Amino acid sequence: MASKPTYEELEKRVKELEKEASKRKLAEKALKESEAQKRAILDGSIDRIRLVDKDLRIIWANETTLKKLNVAAEDLIGQVCYKVFRGRDTPCVECPAKKALETGQIEHAVLYRPEGQQVIKGETYVDSYGVPIKSESGDVVNIIEITRNITERKLAEEALRESEEKFRTFMETASDLMHITDKDGNLTYVNESMARTLGYSKEEMIGMHVTQVLGKEEVEKHFKSNWEKLVTAGKIDLEAVWKTKYGKEIFGETRVTAIYDCIGEYIGSRGVCHDLSERIQAEEALRKSEEKYRLLAESLLDAVYEFDLRGKFIYVNEAVTRMLGYSKDEALSKIQVEDIIAEEEKVASRKAINDVLKGKTTVGERTFIRKDGTTFIGEIHSGPILKGKDVVGVRGVLRDITERRKAEEALRESEEKYRGLFENATDAIFIADTNTNIILDANRQAEQLIGRPKDEIIGMHQSKLHPPHQAEYYKDRFRRHVQKGRILDLEAEIIRKDGRIVPVFISASVISLHGKEVIQVLFKDVTEEKVILDLRKEMGVRRLIEKAKGVLMDRHRISEEEAMRRLQRESRRQSKKIKDIAQGVVSSGLILN
Repeated sequence: MASKPTYEELEKRVKELEKEASKRKLAEKALKESEAQKRAILDGSIDRIRLVDKDLRIIWANETTLKKLNVAAEDLIGQVCYKVFRGRDTPCVECPAKKALETGQIEHAVLYRPEGQQVIKGETYVDSYGVPIKSESGDVVNIIEITRNITERKLAEEALRESEEKFRTFMETASDLMHITDKDGNLTYVNESMARTLGYSKEEMIGMHVTQVLGKEEVEKHFKSNWEKLVTAGKIDLEAVWKTKYGKEIFGETRVTAIYDCIGEYIGSRGVCHDLSERIQAEEALRKSEEKYRLLAESLLDAVYEFDLRGKFIYVNEAVTRMLGYSKDEALSKIQVEDIIAEEEKVASRKAINDVLKGKTTVGERTFIRKDGTTFIGEIHSGPILKGKDVVGVRGVLRDITERRKAEEALRESEEKYRGLFENATDAIFIADTNTNIILDANRQAEQLIGRPKDEIIGMHQSKLHPPHQAEYYKDRFRRHVQKGRILDLEAEIIRKDGRIVPVFISASVISLHGKEVIQVLFKDVTEEKVILDLRKEMGVRRLIEKAKGVLMDRHRISEEEAMRRLQRESRRQSKKIKDIAQGVVSSGLILN
């Protein structure tokens, strides 16, 4: 049996217990202070932090979570997280806490919550972690859920991505040459236009030093000083000469901007080059074109002129001096447009000039005054001189048409005379196209001859003037006549609208009318001449028969009636006309028994 402890031993034990109790109190105090610090840290976090069990029921939540949900801790504890934050009855498929329970690993996901499914308004994107808490045996017993609203960041990233995409698209579709270099001048980016213009692929150019695509003189004389200026000034503008893969030089208007890091150190450059090669070529082509224009203008017989908004001549060609009698110096220094316009036409001239100054092109005729006071008729074609979109003057061509007007007047008088003769002719006249034989014109006598008004005659084929059974014959005659170009004279017949056949004498010839070859056909009605001729023929036959009867009566001592019977009998026997038998009796002494 153990002996009882002595007083000293008991006192010692009490002191030990007091010491242990004191240590335990200090430890408890330190633990409370530590837990208070941890809680303060957790509650002060901008993240929403909560502890859930294996059923995803909330065991604890930090102050940030409570404030965001605007709930008290006792109202939140015990609820499942997917109901609180998503309004769901089942766990979310993409939930990292659920996955952490399954894998035992820290899981992460960015959760998308479209409008209408947001418990916390405006919280479209949430960055969420699931951190497993394990027992000593390694089993997951709880999950720490940490979530943060990253909507603004995601939207900013999306806006940045879209902006970069737009910028990239702009650079890739731009016609200007664009590049980026690093701090050593090596190309880190070139756009499609630059690669294509210089004859490289983009892949070939990346890593090349910028001097490899600059002209030799550009590199030797200007590159170093320009580069130093760029680094210090931050920007340079210059006309650079670029060199293609095949050695061709391209002139470009180039702006290069320096790129600095956050502490102001130079780290590279961005450059934009506007290819001036086409502009330079165009300017050269324009210079040559203007030179050709000047040479051409100086060689023209027509006057070429330019005058400004005040009416002062700024250019005249050599023809102006011949036409107006002024020297070039006089025309450019001493006279204005109105000085060479006849007084009575100045108002019309001002109106035409105002129309040109509004951007129109005008054509007209004016009476012009020479230096010696004589006048001439001129035809003018004028248009605006443009500088950009602004009209700065008038350019035109002047032609002296005095002789042409005289010739036109003489022609008009000649045509009037012809028209008078044409309409008042006693014979019918038809004008027809040489190619189609379609009647183009007819005079009044032609209307009377065929009994049709002019509007019916014009457009008819000339063969329709003749009886139908003769149409092809006259088509062929006129065709051969046109081909040979000779005058045609023949007797013919035409058919009137009422069907009556009229004998005519035709005289046709090919003539030039208004600069066009046509057939002019004259039809002379010979009806009366035909009747007289027929009567004369009939009277001649009768006199011949009477003479033959007299010969027979004298020769055979027979009566007049018997002589006539013998002529008729012989006519039947020989199948000849009685006039032919009578002619034989009279001229050759034909004996009729």
